[in-house]
Amino acid sequence: MATPDPSAISGTPFLSDLNWISANNSLGPIEKDKSNGNQAEGDGRTLTIGSQTFTKGLGVYANSEMVYALGGKCTRFQAIVGIDAEVKNNAQSSVIFQVFNGDQPVGAAPLFASPVMKSTTPGLSVDVDITGVKTLRLVVTDAGDGSNFDHADWANAKVVCVPEIVPGAPQILAENLDGFPTNTRLVFSNLGSRFVNRGDVPQLTGINGVHDTVILRLKNASSNAPLIITALPITPGWVIDPPPALPITVAPGADPVELPVKFNLPVASRNTTVYKGTLTVTSNDPVTPNLKIDLSGLWQREAEKGIEPTADQIRDAFGLDFTFGPGNINQKGAVVKQPASDEVISAYWQRLDPSQPVVARQIAAYHTQNSPSTLRWFKKGSGDNFVVLQQFPADSQTLFPRGADGKSLAIGSINPTTAFGWNADGEKSDPALNRHQEDTANGCTEPCGQHVRFFPLKDVPGSYYMIMDYAGFNYDYNDNVYILSNITPAVAPPPPPVVTPIVTNVALFNAGGTADVTDPATGLVWKADTSLYAPGNVVSDGGYYTNPILNADGSPNTNPIYRTYRSCTGQQTPKVSCDESVPQANRVVTFNIPVANGTYKVNLHFAELFFKDAGQRIMNITVQGKPVATGFDIAERAGLGKVYILPLTDVAVTNGQMTLSFAATKNFVSISGIQIGN
Repeated sequence: MATPDPSAISGTPFLSDLNWISANNSLGPIEKDKSNGNQAEGDGRTLTIGSQTFTKGLGVYANSEMVYALGGKCTRFQAIVGIDAEVKNNAQSSVIFQVFNGDQPVGAAPLFASPVMKSTTPGLSVDVDITGVKTLRLVVTDAGDGSNFDHADWANAKVVCVPEIVPGAPQILAENLDGFPTNTRLVFSNLGSRFVNRGDVPQLTGINGVHDTVILRLKNASSNAPLIITALPITPGWVIDPPPALPITVAPGADPVELPVKFNLPVASRNTTVYKGTLTVTSNDPVTPNLKIDLSGLWQREAEKGIEPTADQIRDAFGLDFTFGPGNINQKGAVVKQPASDEVISAYWQRLDPSQPVVARQIAAYHTQNSPSTLRWFKKGSGDNFVVLQQFPADSQTLFPRGADGKSLAIGSINPTTAFGWNADGEKSDPALNRHQEDTANGCTEPCGQHVRFFPLKDVPGSYYMIMDYAGFNYDYNDNVYILSNITPAVAPPPPPVVTPIVTNVALFNAGGTADVTDPATGLVWKADTSLYAPGNVVSDGGYYTNPILNADGSPNTNPIYRTYRSCTGQQTPKVSCDESVPQANRVVTFNIPVANGTYKVNLHFAELFFKDAGQRIMNITVQGKPVATGFDIAERAGLGKVYILPLTDVAVTNGQMTLSFAATKNFVSISGIQIGN
């Protein structure tokens, strides 16, 4: 084996495409892109951890070691590790994976060490910082119990390296105009027959759209030297159409060249198949003289007819390495995470970076031909739905369907300010809002309704792969597939606090009330808050809400204090109105309540009577100058028309006055009642 040249490493190469400095293995040779197998070279099988298969990686047998020369050019080592399924469920299999900086002496601590992994242990994602490491050493031990059946996989093992730039030399950069999955991976789909003949539904007759062509843009990033492309060898089944005349010269600062790459198999399998290929761009770039572009084509004989691509095939076409979990993805709508699955179960989501939009991209549609689908979003607790993107009707059996205009790809962006859910053509991310009848009829045991499911894209924080299936059809979860960016599961609001009853009431104030009122449930009299608040022109609001006020458990609450609230500076008559010109920083209401010196319990009473969605009215609350609630949102904690009580303890008064301040950071203040006691 040739001695590796670290200077040739750039980009994100798989280790199975590199030569090692040295390697040893306890059973036969280490296998590239196969499991270890047995004694003979090449006797391994497809790399498989759990139910997930991998086309790239290294199959070893403990105890094993591989050493690679990286020259300090790489920053991350990434892999998915585990026992290969060729020894599935064998109780004797047990290994530990270790990653070492080979520059350090033997005995130094590893950069990474896995727990003991057995044949039933799910695959483990590894992402290790190797910045500055010149020699990478990968070790698999037998975990101290002998090496019987220790078939171990370094699946998708790769290094992320900084491309070397030679000053003054041409530098090639590739761009996939689809925008996904990467600039060096193009994904296609095609149909053997694109004609649709639905005699039962005449309007569904026509021609299916396909995504058989992807534009690859090649740019010269050098400002000094021309880039000269001399060869474009491509795997049969793909062509560049029309073929360019070679050589292609891209001068410094010139427009990039665009290559239309087309997937069109002259002879194909009758079965729906994912085909793999490569396009190599040979140029005078001294660092990347042979730029490899991976090609992935999903081919099916005809639309629907029970031969649509599976969820696994769609995922694999895009080269994504998360796992759906063992066995069949069909859970009949059950809300359950399978063992070894990367699925994230979350009914609601929020922006990961509040300063950036959420971007949704539809990457697959496999449902009734010539029928559109629509992706919408909705605020948590709201029935209103807002369109994100729509799929072009003809593109109902393809990867990368076009948007509503039939020209550009289906992409949309949104800017939600609070927790939100997804509505994928009628199926919602909150299972409670979906139909369960079909699920239970198919054998689902409640909770059911999980028709929209999420899987994280590894190495891309905040990006998720969303799949959906229409209720009760076949649970194949390929009907519509989306990539969602800049999202994270919504943080659930804190549960209602435990309110300790005040035994002796020192003061009860109907904040926002213009008169004393009596709670019919307790007989307690709540005094009007007259002259206790500042500024003096803060209005009493809320008389418009006519629905019943509810407690947290849904039971009615008839205490009149919750019908009004002290809110904003403005005018009380002839009708309540807030002065919108008041700067947000000045929207503060302060209560100064005379009480004897001592230590008290305080219950602050709220009911949101205007906003049904969280994030619309937010306050910071201080008592005796000390913060007691920051970012306080009544709608988030209780919802519209529901009581929320914020209990405070050990409130010390030393000057004969209790001061409570409510500062609105969004909209205006709302406080319905103040209860002081012990």
